[in-house]
Amino acid sequence: SAVKRTFLDNAQRFVCSSAMPAQSPPSHPLLGLGGGGWVFLGPNGVGKGTYAKQIAKHLDVPHIAMGDLVRAELEQDTSQSKKMRELSEKGQLLPDDLILEILDKRLSQDDARGHFILDGFPRKVSQAEALSSLVHVSMVLNMRLREDALVAKCTGRRLCAECGDNFNLADVNMPECSGMPAVVMPPMPPPVGCENKMRRRADDAEEVVLRRLAIFRKESAPVEEYYRNAGVLVDYEVLGEMDPTMTCLMDTIYDFVTAAPMTQGAATG
Repeated sequence: SAVKRTFLDNAQRFVCSSAMPAQSPPSHPLLGLGGGGWVFLGPNGVGKGTYAKQIAKHLDVPHIAMGDLVRAELEQDTSQSKKMRELSEKGQLLPDDLILEILDKRLSQDDARGHFILDGFPRKVSQAEALSSLVHVSMVLNMRLREDALVAKCTGRRLCAECGDNFNLADVNMPECSGMPAVVMPPMPPPVGCENKMRRRADDAEEVVLRRLAIFRKESAPVEEYYRNAGVLVDYEVLGEMDPTMTCLMDTIYDFVTAAPMTQGAATG
């Protein structure tokens, strides 16, 4: 339709220019029929945080990254942050009640009432159920990338020790194989001046990446099933670099959230 074409054209101009389009697309109808937030799922390295941030900026809604919320809380001088630091120093995972308390506080702020994009949470069905008791979730985007490409992408990540910018040395060009789709992702090399200052994080070593993926697959399957049963899960296979992926991704999102309401469920409390 003309409305859809305008929406997608604006989205593409935004991605290419990194600026808001002169005419923003109609946001509220796309953020869940009747209101609600979106959740972005996917393994570490698939780019869910990057895409969530870009789309949230394009639609002028808050992007809520659970990891950022936890890190910000740890920096506070409160009894709760002290308890969290003690647990972290012992190498223990933060309990769900603490995580949910932090998230609930953020979701209660005026800018997040009704519309938001959340990534990095939930990771367990119990967390998904708790989230559904707090807010209405109208869409869950499940981002996928074939494993060999994901491993190459994660192990290719580099950080400049001086400026702190992130780059990726992996040149992913994998043909279709054994039912897996072709994936093409050019490298994102560092500029002159950063080449000799590249560092790789310890958790981007191949054995760590593979172990992390195995844990993710085990934990994520029940969460995906929970949202699939609710009728709000949308699977999306990442096949290439940012610009073409964003265009196809926005097309997929538009088609889902503008479908007939009676065909969709809702994860709500």
